[in-house]
Formats: sequence, structure tokens, C-alpha cells
Amino acid sequence: MTTEKMLFCSSEPSGPELQEAVSKGTSEHVLSNLEPATAYTIHLRAYSAEGASQDSAPVFASTMGSTPAALGFSTKVLNATSVQASWELPPQLGPIQGFKLFHRKLPAAHFEGPLLLASSVRSFLYTDLEPAALYEIKLQAFNGNGDGNSSARFVSLCDVPLATPDGTVSTESKAGCSCSQGESSPLPGVVVGIHVGLAALIVCLLCLFLGWRHR
Repeated sequence: MTTEKMLFCSSEPSGPELQEAVSKGTSEHVLSNLEPATAYTIHLRAYSAEGASQDSAPVFASTMGSTPAALGFSTKVLNATSVQASWELPPQLGPIQGFKLFHRKLPAAHFEGPLLLASSVRSFLYTDLEPAALYEIKLQAFNGNGDGNSSARFVSLCDVPLATPDGTVSTESKAGCSCSQGESSPLPGVVVGIHVGLAALIVCLLCLFLGWRHR
């Protein structure tokens, strides 16, 4: 009667074996903490009071390789409609087949893309963006094992002046001012009126005081 099962797993024919106990009533088992992109040989052995059984026929399996790590990602606003995205490779460099670049104009829920770029590319220039808008740009590397973790940056074009073809700056793109520059403010006139009123009041009080003194 079988009392125990042992699962043996090795990555090299003569290398050390990983041993894990398996309940006698189970028919499947998950091996964890294995090395990525590695071929393994797996066999099963049963134990009873009489001793160990012969090893089962070996099973050959390979783990998947790892996906790329997150990239060092940065953005730079060039003008009111252009943004440059740049990135650096992760410190632990694995195989990278290319990059996927996404962007969306907030508050949109879905990203546009992906834009597929070669593994040798390190930057991309976005042009013809909408002035005075807020964007989110997302980047991830990929290889044959899947997509890596993404890196994202938020980019605001709200305070960037819009240049005209003659090189001047258009006032239409300047945010934060709700009044027209051509309209004069009524505040100086109000201040002048207050000063005139106070002066008249002081003159009247002075006349009353002088009249009372001459009685």
C-alpha cells in the first residue's frame, strides 16, 4: 500500500534534484520557484512499508522565460502640440523584441495604440496633439514571453503658449485669465470716486466746524 509519493525535478542530467512530497491521494501537483526559461526532467516515485517503487517514466517540461521589466520613462513638452517620449533599458536586461507605446487624452477611458517600435528605438515624438489638453502616455517592452510591466507619465499642455506661423505667441492659448486684455478694469474709476467722495465729506465737516467756531 502506497504511503507517500515523492516528485523529483532536475534541470541537468547529473545535477541536484528538487524533491517535493506529494499526498498519496492527489493526482496533480504544482512545482513553484523554478528558474525561468529552463528545461526540467520530472519523475515520480512511490513509497510503502516495503520500500520505494521504481521511478516513473520521465516527463520533460520547460518553464517560460521572463517578460521585460519596467522601463525608465520620461516625457518632455516641446511646444503646445508636441511631446517627446524617451526611455532607458532596465538594469536587469532580458531579451526585448520591441516596445509598445500608448496614449490617451484625458478624461478618455481607452488608450490609442499600441504603436509598435523596434528594440533599437529609444524615443518617439508626438506631434499634432491638442493644445491645452491633458494626456497620459504609457510604454511597455515585450518579448516572446509576453508584455512587460508598463510605465506611464501624465503630460499637461494647458499652460503652454501656442506659437503662430510668424513666430509670435498667440494669446488664445493662454489659460488662467478669464477677462479680455483689451477691456479696461472698472476698479481704478471706483477708487477715484471713493477718494473724491471722502474729500467732499472732509470739506463739509470742516465748514461746519468753522461755522460753529464763529458763533
